[in-house]
Amino acid sequence: MKYEDLILTLNATDEVGNKLYVSDDGEVRLKINQTVKRIGNIKQKKDGSIAYVKYDKESQIFRKNNSWSLPYLLMKLLNFNENNEVIVITDKREYKIKIKKVMEKGEFL
Repeated sequence: MKYEDLILTLNATDEVGNKLYVSDDGEVRLKINQTVKRIGNIKQKKDGSIAYVKYDKESQIFRKNNSWSLPYLLMKLLNFNENNEVIVITDKREYKIKIKKVMEKGEFL
């Protein structure tokens, strides 16, 4: 799947009307009721792989299991290339993990 195809493909609505979509500029947005939240960006890297980039506060880590929340549908769609990754950027550091590992080791609610 190419970056352009991903932008066109990701447009999902759940049973209560929440909508997850990617805008033309690569922003991942979540619409809950009438509120739209920007929850990250999709970026194509130089090697052709794709990164989901999420800007967050260090305080947003779930301390019990040292994790962040990630949109499952997006992780599932990005799991086609072993070089695709998640990058979480905080004011203190930058965390990177391959999406393949997220899907193998992650817990989804």
